Order: sequence, then C-alpha cells, then structure tokens
Amino acid sequence: MSREDWSYKNIQDFYDRVRLALSAVSSVTLPDEYIDFPEKAPMAEAIIRGRIKDFDNVSDEKFPFVESAIVYQTAFLCQSLVSNKTVKKKQIPTVTLEYNSSMDFTVNGMSLSDYVDLLVGQVNESFDVGSKFVGFRVTKGGKSCWS
Repeated sequence: MSREDWSYKNIQDFYDRVRLALSAVSSVTLPDEYIDFPEKAPMAEAIIRGRIKDFDNVSDEKFPFVESAIVYQTAFLCQSLVSNKTVKKKQIPTVTLEYNSSMDFTVNGMSLSDYVDLLVGQVNESFDVGSKFVGFRVTKGGKSCWS
C-alpha cells in the first residue's frame, strides 16, 4: 500500500492507543465513533501530513514516529471530550486573575502538543519544542480585559 492510500485506520491498535494517551479512558467514555468524527482523527492525520516534509517518502524507520504523532494529535483533539474545564481564580494584591484550567494530559512530562512537536521533529530532523501560551483575563473593580 502506498503512503497516499494509507490512513490513521491502518495504525495498529489506533483507538486503544488514543484512549491510553488520555489516561486509559474507556471505550464507553470515548467510543471509536467519536474518535472518527471529522474534527478528530481525520483532522489529526491531515495536520500531521501537513507538518511532515515529504510525507509520502518518509522512511520505514521513521514512520512509527509519524504514527505516534497522529495518535497523540488525535488525543490532543479529543481531550475536550474527556476533560472538564473549570475556571480558576488567583488573587494577587492588585488584581484577580481568572483562567481556564483543564485536566492536563501528558506524556513523559510533556504536554500532548509538545510531544507531537517532538515526534514531528524526529521525522523532519528539526526540534522546535515549546509550550504555547494562550492568554488570561485580568479583572479589577468589576472590569475585565483579555490579554
């Protein structure tokens, strides 16, 4: 089979591996059908294909990194289905900080997205790994603004 015809469904134990990346969630909590939603596994595969230089010609030696990147990218996209987001507040002398906090899924101490970056870097032989800061809201005196 050519890499052009290959898909995430060809990854051995794909669904179980995605669930395991999300702390062993069960197939009841995260059914295969949810993982197959267009915004989940198919999108993850498209993202990784786009990030891998010359995807169709990746060596057999490096292809397991591609498969793992797709597994973890899928887990990253599915984590909202299994994680409850909560708003946390932190008071410091002059301001109150409010921010979203969710269950952080990690692999070897790295966030899922950083681990995907590492795997893609293994294939592309470039290693730019780092957390991406999204932002927080600062409130004071009943007014708020987003940074």
